[in-house]
Amino acid sequence: MRTGMFRSQSVPHLARQALGTPVPATRSSIPFQVRQILNGPRLQAKLTGATESIARQAEEPAAQTAAPASTQPAQEFPDADKYSPGAEPDTKADFGGDAEVAKFAAALAACWIAHPKALAGKLKRIKRPDANTPEAFLAVLADHYKQAMRGLRGKGTPDVLRKAWMVAAAEEVKFYDTGWTPFGSHWPNFKTAPAYGRNTAEIPAKWKGKDSLKIAPGLAGFLSKLGEQYPKFYATNYTGHATGSASNQGLSVDIMGLPMDDKKRWFQPAEAVKFLKTVAALASSKDYAGTQWYAIYNDFSVASEINKLTGKTRVGFRGDTSQYHGPAPAILHIHLELVVPADASVPAPEPPKPEAAAGAVTAP
Repeated sequence: MRTGMFRSQSVPHLARQALGTPVPATRSSIPFQVRQILNGPRLQAKLTGATESIARQAEEPAAQTAAPASTQPAQEFPDADKYSPGAEPDTKADFGGDAEVAKFAAALAACWIAHPKALAGKLKRIKRPDANTPEAFLAVLADHYKQAMRGLRGKGTPDVLRKAWMVAAAEEVKFYDTGWTPFGSHWPNFKTAPAYGRNTAEIPAKWKGKDSLKIAPGLAGFLSKLGEQYPKFYATNYTGHATGSASNQGLSVDIMGLPMDDKKRWFQPAEAVKFLKTVAALASSKDYAGTQWYAIYNDFSVASEINKLTGKTRVGFRGDTSQYHGPAPAILHIHLELVVPADASVPAPEPPKPEAAAGAVTAP
């Protein structure tokens, strides 16, 4: 699970429009509506002074950086539901040649530029310090869209997948704007989990997903207790699950089956919050003192509530290539990494006793 670097060999056509660079009016890749949005006064006003904003951010003390996303005016974050992507297959043009996706991407690029703290975190994550202009960041978004559509191919019609990309992309900037960086930055240290304790226990049958692999015994016990308190889920594990040193240790499960919201896009926020609160409470209980855990789920409203409750980044974001965590149909699930002390100190199994040879007499 590694975030790839986004590169573009040429400045996307839409990016040049956003900066006001003259482009022949006959170019069909830029519909009239998109030109209106990109050259409109509201977008241009947001782009004006972007460089100065980033410079000021670098000079400010960390405590004085941008306020959490929840305190920002809601209109600063693009609403994907205000855009209606088409169902035609993608072309080779930026954003699949879809005018609505292009308009959304222009608004999203302006939003990133208007939030220097979010922008700085994102550029550091993708190792693209040069993408600190509207032009360059539109190129990043164009590449991201292309990779996402390739990774999600077959999971829905073009219009549905485009909308999923838009919804997730709008959520991502909120995560960065709070300083809650995505997966990996706050990952628990799983390196102490001994190999002989990994992938040795079945997920409890009541909460086991189809064809799931085994998991670490401590996590299996945790899921059993968790299911007694919140039974509306099932969990799965698979080969290669998790990141880095945690991969293939049986310390990761994907959580699914929670009740869906009315749009069939996310788990119901109240249910997702209840599930994660139950995880947090059980992990801090006497029986599981010292348990480390971290989740990935792309609904910012849920992550915000849990992270504020726990005072830590417990829920992060990931949405790229085929590594999505919602909204549906972009692989909706809660990825849960969890290691209990028992899994970090599993006693070595006793060696098997040799079988007696046929006809041999054993001592009483």
